[in-house]
Amino acid sequence: MEEKYPYQKQWEEYRRRRNILFWVFAAPLLVITLPTLFLNFFGYRFEENFGIEVLIFAFFVICLFSAHQYIYHWNCPKCGRKFFEWSANIIFVENCQKCNLPKYKGSTFYT
Repeated sequence: MEEKYPYQKQWEEYRRRRNILFWVFAAPLLVITLPTLFLNFFGYRFEENFGIEVLIFAFFVICLFSAHQYIYHWNCPKCGRKFFEWSANIIFVENCQKCNLPKYKGSTFYT
């Protein structure tokens, strides 16, 4: 007997990876930008400490690239190959690039 939602676990894994990518992008904006603005308001100037800015930016880029790679290497539940081609817009891809499986097909997330 065929399951009603055969790819549910795989799509849950994709959503978990997608959420990690979002938080890796959003967290530094909140954790770094807000304290920076707060410190700037009270007179601490980052122009005098350019090295800190470079380290913060490098850390942000490395984390974002790592999260992008983490979601990029997610495999299609149907064909087992990478769901995404290398591109900057992996979140907006609607079909598997190899077998054309629509995003979330075979799960409760599919509408």
